[in-house]
Amino acid sequence: MKFKCSHDSCFPDTTCALGHTSRADCEYWAGEAQPSDEDQSSAVQDTPESTSDIPWNGYVMGTSDLAILGGSGRPAVVGLIGPPDSGKTSLLAYLYMWLLEHGTVAGWSFAGSWTLGGWESVVQYSRWTSEPPPSFPPHTSSAGRHPGILHLALRSQSNGRLRDMLLTDAPGEWFSQWARVPGSTASEGARWVIEKADALLLLVDTGALADGAKTTIETPETIEACFGWAIVAATRRSPLEVGAEPRLSNDPFLALRRSHGRH
Repeated sequence: MKFKCSHDSCFPDTTCALGHTSRADCEYWAGEAQPSDEDQSSAVQDTPESTSDIPWNGYVMGTSDLAILGGSGRPAVVGLIGPPDSGKTSLLAYLYMWLLEHGTVAGWSFAGSWTLGGWESVVQYSRWTSEPPPSFPPHTSSAGRHPGILHLALRSQSNGRLRDMLLTDAPGEWFSQWARVPGSTASEGARWVIEKADALLLLVDTGALADGAKTTIETPETIEACFGWAIVAATRRSPLEVGAEPRLSNDPFLALRRSHGRH
């Protein structure tokens, strides 16, 4: 039996675009029977999965892909949590479209992303390119146990520092299950988001509020301010302070040095 992925964003030589550690956990990973060869046994053999050792494909990251960001320091993690259909993926789509238009968010300039394909997958339903008209992103699949992770590199407009930010895109069913049984196996993905995040954004549907008129969708600046708060809170909890070493020589070898404590 030969296995392949039917998702538009997946390719046979890369890791799962939806962030699954094992492709067998993905709903798009399916097998199809192959015709038997007359020169071989009639028994159907499983075809081994062919993947690349490269952990990055431009789409959403899985938890096993995060090592590629470790060289420049620990990234700050913003977790989006909330019940199903509360707007977590739609909020991420809004952030990306805001950055496309303005290039900055709350005093931070866009400086790159390892997951541009993942961001584009989030907003593709929100663009009016042809029929059908734009719509909200589809419901995030609850298959698997690890959240999809989107990356942003942001540069502070005040001091020029570059910071890696990770934002989670996880299904609301995980958090509903976590609220009922925090220690269950089905809550593993929700626990990862809650435990690893440096800042959390809690989303609720306006229909669940006692008075929906306390809320507005007509002031985009309030959403920018929300992300601004999350970025500041995450960077405060996970600071990236790298002291500059003084240059003591023009010699290429001696110019790079490190301080060592005396014993």
